[in-house]
Amino acid sequence: MTNPSAKAAASTSGSTDSHYNDPACGCINNWFNPAGWSAAPAFTFGNAPRTDTRMPTPFKTQTEVAFQKVEPLGGGRTIMVRFEMINLFNHAIFNGPNTTFGSSSFGRITGTRGFTRLLQLMVRFAF
Repeated sequence: MTNPSAKAAASTSGSTDSHYNDPACGCINNWFNPAGWSAAPAFTFGNAPRTDTRMPTPFKTQTEVAFQKVEPLGGGRTIMVRFEMINLFNHAIFNGPNTTFGSSSFGRITGTRGFTRLLQLMVRFAF
């Protein structure tokens, strides 16, 4: 398969943040304009670069918080209690858009990675 040919502006307008927060945009299903590329003529290479710096990937943010308390019990014994919150604000971490030219999902973000909010409690007794 050859590189496609790049046409007019393929990136969608707005910032990466506006892609998430504007429900009218529908940008997760149209992260960039797939009409910005066309198939290269037969037996030629397209003029599109292998990577296009005009295409930002989704912003990734994840907040983690941990609280820990160590309490001596005497005689060299201690107890530690630790509570962790991973992905505290439960933000979705989107994969990058599909960049396989000719695919039915070209330009769309079809999945997430990581995990949803995770809470865990640990108790450790040392002697």
